[in-house]
Amino acid sequence: MSVAMHHSFVFRADAGPGIGAGHVMRCLALAQRLNDAGHYSSFACRQETVESLPALARSGMPILKLSCSEYDEPEQLHQFWNSRGIRPFLVVDHYDRGKDFEKLCKPWTQKILVFEDLPVRIHDCDLLLDASPTASIEDYDGLVPKKCQILTGPKYALIRQEFLAIKKRSLIFRHDMNDRLIRVFVSFGSVDGKRMLLPTLKVLREKQVGVDVAVGRAAPHLELIRQMTEAQLGEAKLHIDTDSVAELMASADIGIGAGGITALERCVVGLPSLICCAADNQRRNIDALSKIGAALAIDAKAGFEKILNSSLKYLQDNISERINMAYKAASICDGLGALRVLLACIGGMSTQYGQMITFRPAEYSDAKLIYTWQSSDNMRIYFRNPQIPAWNEHKKWLKEKLLQHQSILLIVLADCVPAGLLRLEPFDERYAQKEISILIAPEHQGKGIAGVSLSLAEAVFPGIGFFAEVLPDNLGSHQLFSKAGYNQKSETWFFRSPRL
Repeated sequence: MSVAMHHSFVFRADAGPGIGAGHVMRCLALAQRLNDAGHYSSFACRQETVESLPALARSGMPILKLSCSEYDEPEQLHQFWNSRGIRPFLVVDHYDRGKDFEKLCKPWTQKILVFEDLPVRIHDCDLLLDASPTASIEDYDGLVPKKCQILTGPKYALIRQEFLAIKKRSLIFRHDMNDRLIRVFVSFGSVDGKRMLLPTLKVLREKQVGVDVAVGRAAPHLELIRQMTEAQLGEAKLHIDTDSVAELMASADIGIGAGGITALERCVVGLPSLICCAADNQRRNIDALSKIGAALAIDAKAGFEKILNSSLKYLQDNISERINMAYKAASICDGLGALRVLLACIGGMSTQYGQMITFRPAEYSDAKLIYTWQSSDNMRIYFRNPQIPAWNEHKKWLKEKLLQHQSILLIVLADCVPAGLLRLEPFDERYAQKEISILIAPEHQGKGIAGVSLSLAEAVFPGIGFFAEVLPDNLGSHQLFSKAGYNQKSETWFFRSPRL
């Protein structure tokens, strides 16, 4: 079976004092996941974006600086990538680019993926993503083509890898939370467009707590923010265009911030939060998170300082509420949205019997299903540990495994029905290598699903080299990996080099 090589992804997004950095930052989260898998990502944006967002330049990804009019952008993009012989995926995260722009880009792209926050604009795209907690597929009836794949909800939120790397440590910290507030993380976006940092710092000054303030250098009132930070009675630090937001969130007792993508980042690390609306498109996030109990909403219009002060006191005096809020926040978003979007973009492969094989990330709710597969007769005969674990041991193993950000557990789907488990475990990260293993449910064996799953894994992760350990007498697996193009390196190890 021929396997697709890497894909190229072009991100059309902008940032600046007027629109903030949220669009580009969530694009960077997906681009990072794509590049880690072995695909290529690049950006197309205005000069102002490059000047106002150092994180984009630090990413090292190619940037096409657009200088033409809005109406000539599709042709400039076409000419740039056509000259390189590339037919890329186009990812559009821009409120001023809709159906007309996308239609003009269709002829030179493989697929078009659009990011949305409000179901009000018409699109001509192949995939649409709305990570708002209340978003639904029905919201986009009549707004996208009938064949468009719609991805909704916070499980698709585009969270940067550094949040996954620190998630386990942060959640342990929440479990052993301090009785009193020691440190507060504050950020209302890179430019603080509604100027909520200043009144927030005024309130925090009287609390005498440690404060970490994160803001971008493009904030027009940066000097005032600096002065207010220096005036705090407790230890306070100003972090400008920092790459350490995940670490700051994980070290804080509570967060105060806006309702955009950072609200879901706070959920990933289980940070109890006071949440304020910094833009109209955040209202759905705020309403949903406060209703679930993952955050306390504060009205920025009416008596902001008074409400913020009373809300802070409430969380100071209620350790049980902070713990409960942390638990509910962590349950909303697991941080695997970028992986889910990657899987959606690559799609699936068919077996010789016509079954469509796809992947989805494993979740804790799959514990019983995976346990049933692993406990089936003769299933564990070639496992490293052939003994069937106790149910509680299995649940503990899965819970731990899902918190290990370098481990990837994928449920194999055959025509959307769970049919097995494919695992990628760290092997040698210096050379982008992982150990691969696959388990197919007894009722789905003998249908070619395992072989197609290995090929699909290559298509999703073309930049990763896979090692597979196979016991000498496991002749079926020897044949499986040999047929899939793996080279036998020793009596028990097979290897498949990256497909770049």
